Amino acid sequence: MVINGIAVFPLEATFLPDDTLQLVLFEERYRALARHLQMSSPQQLVTVLIERGREVGGQDRRLTRGVLVDISHLEELPDGRWVASGLCTKIVDITSWLSDDPFPRADVEVAISEMDVVRPFDIASTLSLVAQQVRSLRHLLGEDDSIANPALTTVAAGRWWDDRVTVSELWKAYWLVARQIPLGALDRYQLLHTTSLPDGIFRLRRCLEHVRELAQFQQTGESDQF
Repeated sequence: MVINGIAVFPLEATFLPDDTLQLVLFEERYRALARHLQMSSPQQLVTVLIERGREVGGQDRRLTRGVLVDISHLEELPDGRWVASGLCTKIVDITSWLSDDPFPRADVEVAISEMDVVRPFDIASTLSLVAQQVRSLRHLLGEDDSIANPALTTVAAGRWWDDRVTVSELWKAYWLVARQIPLGALDRYQLLHTTSLPDGIFRLRRCLEHVRELAQFQQTGESDQF
C-alpha cells in the first residue's frame, strides 16, 4: 500500500507497532501539521527517527523507515500549542521526501513482513521463552514487571496461545515483547527491519544479550567502588 503526501513528524525516538504516541506541538510547522490533521480523514501521520539534528528548528537528517500513526485525539490548547495522541500501527518506508513547507511530508509505502509461519506453535512457545528472559532482565535492572507489565507476564506464562494461534496474534505478541526491552533509539530502529518472526526472535535475543551484558558490567563497576 502506498500513501502519497502524508504528514511526517521526525523525532529523536523510535516507535514500534502498538506503541502509544503522545505529542505536544508548538513549533509553527507542526502547528500547521496539526491544523492539516484536523481537516483530514483519516487522521494519520508518520514518525521517523532523526539520525542527525534536532526535532526543533529543522535541517535534521532523517532515516527512512518509520511507523504509521492513527491519531485518536487532537486538541488545540489556549496558548496555541496542540496536543496529539494515537496508536502506532504499520511499519512504512519513505519512498520520496516532499517539501517541508509548511510541514514535512513524504510519499510512503507500507513495509510487508513475512506472513506465512511454519510451525506457529513453536514460534509462540519461543516467544514465551523470550518474554521470560525479558522479565529476568527487568528484574536484574530492579524493575517489578509483574505489576507494571501484566501483558508481558501473560506472554511469559504461555497463557496467550493454543493450537489455533494466528499469525496476527504471533506478531502482536512479538511487538509486545520487543517494546518491553529497554533499548536506545537506534536499536529500536533496527527492530523495525524485522522481516519474519524467526528473524525477529533472533534480533530480540541479540538485544537482550547486549542489554544484559551492559547491566552486569555496570553492576560490577558499582560493586568495585566499595
